[in-house]
Amino acid sequence: RQGINAEYGSEIMFNAERWYKELPPSTQLWITGIAMLMTGQYFAGLDWQVLAFDADATFSRFEAWRPFTSIWLVNLHPVLACISVWTIIWYSVPLETECPHLADHAYNLLLGALMLWACSTMLELRILGDALAFFVAGLWCYQHRKETIPIMWAMPVRALAFPWVLFLFYYAVSKQLPVAEGLGILLAMSLSVLKNSALGPLLKTPPFLQSSLPQKHVESQVKRWGSGQRLK
Repeated sequence: RQGINAEYGSEIMFNAERWYKELPPSTQLWITGIAMLMTGQYFAGLDWQVLAFDADATFSRFEAWRPFTSIWLVNLHPVLACISVWTIIWYSVPLETECPHLADHAYNLLLGALMLWACSTMLELRILGDALAFFVAGLWCYQHRKETIPIMWAMPVRALAFPWVLFLFYYAVSKQLPVAEGLGILLAMSLSVLKNSALGPLLKTPPFLQSSLPQKHVESQVKRWGSGQRLK
Protein backbone atom coordinates (compact mmCIF):
# COMPACT_ATOMS: atom_id res chain seq x y z
CA ARG A 1 0.00 0.00 0.00
CA GLN A 2 2.85 2.40 0.78
CA GLY A 3 4.34 1.72 -2.65
CA ILE A 4 1.01 2.46 -4.33
CA ASN A 5 0.59 5.67 -2.34
CA ALA A 6 4.12 6.78 -3.20
CA GLU A 7 3.54 6.07 -6.89
CA TYR A 8 0.23 7.92 -6.81
CA GLY A 9 1.82 10.91 -5.08
CA SER A 10 4.65 10.95 -7.60
CA GLU A 11 2.15 10.93 -10.47
CA ILE A 12 0.27 13.89 -8.96
CA MET A 13 3.51 15.84 -8.58
CA PHE A 14 4.51 15.04 -12.16
CA ASN A 15 1.14 16.20 -13.52
CA ALA A 16 1.35 19.42 -11.49
CA GLU A 17 4.88 19.97 -12.72
CA ARG A 18 3.89 19.40 -16.35
CA TRP A 19 0.89 21.73 -16.01
CA TYR A 20 3.07 24.46 -14.50
CA LYS A 21 5.69 24.18 -17.24
CA GLU A 22 3.03 24.44 -19.93
CA LEU A 23 1.80 27.81 -18.64
CA PRO A 24 2.72 30.69 -20.97
CA PRO A 25 5.38 33.05 -19.53
CA SER A 26 3.34 36.01 -18.25
CA THR A 27 0.72 33.80 -16.61
CA GLN A 28 3.43 31.54 -15.19
CA LEU A 29 5.23 34.51 -13.64
CA TRP A 30 1.95 35.76 -12.17
CA ILE A 31 1.03 32.38 -10.66
CA THR A 32 4.57 31.97 -9.32
CA GLY A 33 4.42 35.34 -7.58
CA ILE A 34 1.04 34.55 -6.00
CA ALA A 35 2.30 31.14 -4.82
CA MET A 36 5.40 32.71 -3.26
CA LEU A 37 3.38 35.32 -1.37
CA MET A 38 0.82 32.75 -0.21
CA THR A 39 3.62 30.53 1.07
CA GLY A 40 5.15 33.46 2.93
CA GLN A 41 1.80 34.46 4.42
CA TYR A 42 0.53 31.06 5.54
CA PHE A 43 3.77 29.33 6.48
CA ALA A 44 6.23 32.10 7.37
CA GLY A 45 3.85 34.58 8.98
CA LEU A 46 4.56 37.32 6.44
CA ASP A 47 2.32 40.32 7.13
CA TRP A 48 0.17 41.15 4.08
CA GLN A 49 0.26 44.84 4.97
CA VAL A 50 3.97 44.90 4.16
CA LEU A 51 3.13 43.66 0.65
CA ALA A 52 0.02 45.75 -0.07
CA PHE A 53 -0.02 48.82 -2.29
CA ASP A 54 0.74 52.05 -0.48
CA ALA A 55 1.68 55.03 -2.63
CA ASP A 56 2.98 57.05 0.31
CA ALA A 57 5.22 54.20 1.53
CA THR A 58 6.41 53.53 -2.02
CA PHE A 59 7.56 57.06 -2.75
CA SER A 60 8.35 58.56 0.66
CA ARG A 61 9.85 55.49 2.33
CA PHE A 62 11.21 53.94 -0.91
CA GLU A 63 9.37 50.65 -0.41
CA ALA A 64 9.60 50.02 -4.13
CA TRP A 65 8.42 46.41 -3.93
CA ARG A 66 4.87 47.31 -2.97
CA PRO A 67 3.44 47.99 -6.47
CA PHE A 68 4.71 44.61 -7.67
CA THR A 69 3.73 42.54 -4.65
CA SER A 70 0.30 44.19 -4.54
CA ILE A 71 -0.66 42.63 -7.90
CA TRP A 72 0.46 39.23 -6.57
CA LEU A 73 -1.50 39.69 -3.37
CA VAL A 74 -4.98 38.17 -3.52
CA ASN A 75 -7.98 38.27 -1.21
CA LEU A 76 -7.36 37.26 2.41
CA HIS A 77 -10.55 35.16 2.36
CA PRO A 78 -9.40 31.65 1.32
CA VAL A 79 -12.45 30.94 -0.87
CA LEU A 80 -12.15 34.23 -2.72
CA ALA A 81 -8.38 33.78 -3.03
CA CYS A 82 -8.92 30.41 -4.72
CA ILE A 83 -11.51 31.90 -7.07
CA SER A 84 -9.12 34.70 -8.02
CA VAL A 85 -6.37 32.19 -8.85
CA TRP A 86 -8.88 30.10 -10.81
CA THR A 87 -9.96 33.24 -12.71
CA ILE A 88 -6.34 34.01 -13.62
CA ILE A 89 -5.69 30.48 -14.88
CA TRP A 90 -9.02 30.17 -16.68
CA TYR A 91 -8.83 33.47 -18.56
CA SER A 92 -5.19 34.56 -18.68
CA VAL A 93 -3.92 31.35 -20.30
CA PRO A 94 -6.25 31.43 -23.36
CA LEU A 95 -5.77 35.18 -23.74
CA GLU A 96 -2.00 34.78 -23.80
CA THR A 97 -1.87 31.73 -26.07
CA GLU A 98 -4.40 33.14 -28.55
CA CYS A 99 -2.61 36.48 -28.93
CA PRO A 100 -0.66 37.01 -32.18
CA HIS A 101 2.41 37.60 -29.99
CA LEU A 102 3.06 36.71 -26.33
CA ALA A 103 4.14 40.30 -25.76
CA ASP A 104 0.59 41.50 -26.53
CA HIS A 105 -0.79 39.88 -23.39
CA ALA A 106 2.20 41.00 -21.31
CA TYR A 107 1.56 44.57 -22.48
CA ASN A 108 -2.14 44.34 -21.60
CA LEU A 109 -1.21 43.15 -18.10
CA LEU A 110 1.27 46.01 -17.81
CA LEU A 111 -1.35 48.55 -18.87
CA GLY A 112 -3.83 47.05 -16.44
CA ALA A 113 -1.32 47.20 -13.59
CA LEU A 114 -0.38 50.82 -14.39
CA MET A 115 -4.04 51.88 -14.45
CA LEU A 116 -4.73 50.05 -11.20
CA TRP A 117 -1.74 51.67 -9.50
CA ALA A 118 -2.86 55.12 -10.66
CA CYS A 119 -6.46 54.58 -9.49
CA SER A 120 -5.32 52.99 -6.22
CA THR A 121 -3.26 56.07 -5.42
CA MET A 122 -6.48 58.09 -5.42
CA LEU A 123 -8.85 55.47 -4.00
CA GLU A 124 -6.35 54.03 -1.48
CA LEU A 125 -6.87 50.46 -2.63
CA ARG A 126 -4.31 48.01 -1.25
CA ILE A 127 -4.83 44.43 -2.50
CA LEU A 128 -4.72 44.46 -6.30
CA GLY A 129 -4.26 40.81 -7.28
CA ASP A 130 -8.02 40.23 -7.42
CA ALA A 131 -8.50 43.46 -9.38
CA LEU A 132 -6.00 42.34 -12.02
CA ALA A 133 -7.68 38.91 -12.15
CA PHE A 134 -11.01 40.62 -12.83
CA PHE A 135 -9.24 42.82 -15.39
CA VAL A 136 -8.12 39.70 -17.29
CA ALA A 137 -11.61 38.19 -17.04
CA GLY A 138 -13.03 41.44 -18.40
CA LEU A 139 -10.64 41.39 -21.36
CA TRP A 140 -11.61 37.83 -22.24
CA CYS A 141 -15.32 38.47 -21.83
CA TYR A 142 -15.15 41.55 -24.06
CA GLN A 143 -13.37 39.58 -26.77
CA HIS A 144 -16.06 36.88 -26.54
CA ARG A 145 -18.95 39.26 -25.89
CA LYS A 146 -21.24 37.50 -28.34
CA GLU A 147 -20.97 34.25 -26.41
CA THR A 148 -22.83 33.04 -23.32
CA ILE A 149 -21.29 31.47 -20.23
CA PRO A 150 -23.27 28.88 -18.24
CA ILE A 151 -23.42 29.52 -14.51
CA MET A 152 -23.74 26.38 -12.39
CA TRP A 153 -24.03 24.49 -15.71
CA ALA A 154 -27.59 25.72 -16.12
CA MET A 155 -28.20 29.47 -16.43
CA PRO A 156 -26.59 31.07 -19.50
CA VAL A 157 -25.23 34.58 -18.99
CA ARG A 158 -23.89 36.91 -21.63
CA ALA A 159 -20.10 37.07 -21.53
CA LEU A 160 -20.09 40.82 -20.87
CA ALA A 161 -22.23 40.28 -17.77
CA PHE A 162 -20.24 37.37 -16.36
CA PRO A 163 -17.53 39.44 -14.58
CA TRP A 164 -20.30 41.28 -12.76
CA VAL A 165 -21.73 37.94 -11.61
CA LEU A 166 -18.34 37.23 -10.03
CA PHE A 167 -18.42 40.74 -8.58
CA LEU A 168 -21.76 40.03 -6.88
CA PHE A 169 -20.47 36.70 -5.60
CA TYR A 170 -17.47 38.43 -4.00
CA TYR A 171 -19.84 40.92 -2.41
CA ALA A 172 -22.06 38.12 -1.05
CA VAL A 173 -19.13 36.22 0.46
CA SER A 174 -17.07 39.10 1.85
CA LYS A 175 -20.03 41.33 2.89
CA GLN A 176 -18.00 44.24 1.56
CA LEU A 177 -18.29 46.08 -1.73
CA PRO A 178 -15.42 44.76 -3.93
CA VAL A 179 -14.33 48.16 -5.23
CA ALA A 180 -10.96 47.01 -6.60
CA GLU A 181 -12.54 44.09 -8.46
CA GLY A 182 -15.21 46.32 -10.00
CA LEU A 183 -12.51 48.78 -11.00
CA GLY A 184 -10.61 45.97 -12.72
CA ILE A 185 -13.70 45.12 -14.81
CA LEU A 186 -14.29 48.76 -15.79
CA LEU A 187 -10.65 49.26 -16.77
CA ALA A 188 -10.70 46.09 -18.89
CA MET A 189 -13.83 47.18 -20.74
CA SER A 190 -12.45 50.70 -21.23
CA LEU A 191 -9.14 49.43 -22.58
CA SER A 192 -10.91 47.00 -24.91
CA VAL A 193 -13.12 49.79 -26.31
CA LEU A 194 -10.11 52.07 -26.82
CA LYS A 195 -8.14 49.36 -28.59
CA ASN A 196 -11.03 48.87 -31.01
CA SER A 197 -11.38 52.60 -31.67
CA ALA A 198 -9.40 55.12 -33.70
CA LEU A 199 -6.98 55.33 -30.78
CA GLY A 200 -6.10 51.65 -31.11
CA PRO A 201 -2.76 52.22 -32.92
CA LEU A 202 -1.55 54.30 -29.96
CA LEU A 203 -1.98 51.25 -27.69
CA LYS A 204 -0.07 48.77 -29.84
CA THR A 205 2.56 46.62 -28.14
CA PRO A 206 5.95 48.38 -28.15
CA PRO A 207 8.61 46.77 -30.37
CA PHE A 208 11.10 46.42 -27.50
CA LEU A 209 8.61 44.24 -25.63
CA GLN A 210 7.99 42.09 -28.68
CA SER A 211 11.72 41.56 -29.10
CA SER A 212 12.09 40.42 -25.49
CA LEU A 213 9.48 37.63 -25.73
CA PRO A 214 8.95 34.84 -28.27
CA GLN A 215 5.98 35.08 -30.59
CA LYS A 216 4.40 31.83 -29.41
CA HIS A 217 4.73 29.74 -26.27
CA VAL A 218 6.98 26.70 -26.58
CA GLU A 219 6.80 23.95 -23.97
CA SER A 220 9.86 23.72 -21.73
CA GLN A 221 12.45 21.07 -22.64
CA VAL A 222 13.07 20.27 -18.96
CA LYS A 223 11.33 16.94 -18.33
CA ARG A 224 11.50 16.96 -14.53
CA TRP A 225 12.55 19.56 -11.98
CA GLY A 226 16.24 19.26 -11.32
CA SER A 227 16.92 17.56 -14.65
CA GLY A 228 17.29 18.64 -18.25
CA GLN A 229 18.41 17.53 -21.65
CA ARG A 230 21.98 16.50 -22.37
CA LEU A 231 24.04 19.29 -23.89
CA LYS A 232 25.23 18.63 -27.43
